[in-house]
Amino acid sequence: MALIFQGCTCSICDRIIEEEQEIVAWPAFLNEDHTLWKYSDSAMHKRCFDQWNKKDEFIRLYKTRIDLNDPYLVEMIEKQGIPEWLKNEIHTSK
Repeated sequence: MALIFQGCTCSICDRIIEEEQEIVAWPAFLNEDHTLWKYSDSAMHKRCFDQWNKKDEFIRLYKTRIDLNDPYLVEMIEKQGIPEWLKNEIHTSK
């Protein structure tokens, strides 16, 4: 999963992610030769992600690689809840 620290920037808008802002973070799941690689293993403002023109394609790529039994994913869902974009995937996988 992306490491998020003070001064970290959004991979979409390149602005600093402030502590009070909602974020979306991704593990490294794309190879360096993929056109969307820069967004893999990164954090972004939730607002930027929600308005991003590559959002649907990025989610589709992630879903093809997601492991719903991944302990990190399970822990994040327990702490933060199920992200809207993942709800349908979890319900159809059970």
